[in-house]
Amino acid sequence: MKDSACSALLGLAGYAISAQSQRPLGLPSAQSDLLRLHKSLVEIESISRNEHDVAVFLAKYLQQQGLKTTLQPIPGYPKRLNVIGWPGLKPYPTAAGVLVTSDIDTVPPFLPYRIGAQGTDVNASTAIRGRGGVGAKASVAARVVAVREVLRSGAIHNGDAALLYVVGEEHDAAVMRAFSGAVQAAVFGEPTENKLACGHRGHAACTVRAHGVAGHSGYPLLGESAIEVLVRGLGAIMDAGFGRSEEFGNATINIGLISGGVAVSVIPEAAEAAVNVRVATGPEEGGDQVAIKEALVVECKRGRGAVYADFLVANEYFQALKKGDYKRHLYGPETILVAHLDHEALTVGELEEGVEGFKKRRESGVDEDE
Repeated sequence: MKDSACSALLGLAGYAISAQSQRPLGLPSAQSDLLRLHKSLVEIESISRNEHDVAVFLAKYLQQQGLKTTLQPIPGYPKRLNVIGWPGLKPYPTAAGVLVTSDIDTVPPFLPYRIGAQGTDVNASTAIRGRGGVGAKASVAARVVAVREVLRSGAIHNGDAALLYVVGEEHDAAVMRAFSGAVQAAVFGEPTENKLACGHRGHAACTVRAHGVAGHSGYPLLGESAIEVLVRGLGAIMDAGFGRSEEFGNATINIGLISGGVAVSVIPEAAEAAVNVRVATGPEEGGDQVAIKEALVVECKRGRGAVYADFLVANEYFQALKKGDYKRHLYGPETILVAHLDHEALTVGELEEGVEGFKKRRESGVDEDE
């Protein structure tokens, strides 16, 4: 791949666009390609494990834009499909200069698409709402439009880039390992306020299981409540220190799911919780960890420490991409602070700025257009 082609798509270092919410849009109406694509992606419900329809839609859209595509089944999940697109190459590329990628699944619940207020004009400050509209379907839409425009401009050519949109990022993460292509650089899409991320905390997905003795609730001394064991154990976990670093601060813990018991009148024999740890220290590579203490079992999988890669990094999910000598970039519209929430939203201007940001390059310390 030519250096100039790579910089046209990926030379984002130090780049940040100052917000100008009232400036005229290059794509001014809700019928623009960018807004139509984003609307379609958000309107198709794609909660993790139910991504089939949005994958099929996106593949057809890429074909309409002149790209070749393939839908890649995930081993063990025949209805879950990664979407791979590439310009003008046949057959499916096993290598690409730049891999442009993000995820197409969302967290629950589904929230319908809305743009602005009925009867009002759409401009840069108009809010767009809906599940996944920020994380990460804004990045998907902005990247597709940006790559199409850069291809049409001639700044990059066939073989310089490939698109990969994956399922399961919000749930099981391992599905990205199904992609086997080799790349020189990868641009990952997550909400970063249209700025480059310079690092991120690591991640450990943990399950805490408690075992007790079943019994009638009227005779608690004859049993042992697994839920009580679990609650006390979770309290100890929350109070424990998991390390800190100057760059990322303290590690953080979130207890996301709790389940256990069979009835209110029965002493619960089993209970468990799903815990998410954002790791501030440690090596990038990690593994499973299991800790056992009396009736409590803590099992942590997919553990990874804080990540540094040059000055550009990808989030922990995309570390599943095959290891190699390639640069990793993380960039996307809006902020992670609104993703996954019931008021998830971004503006039309932020979405458009995402397109322009993907097309920027930085040469000799000066930001330039593609």
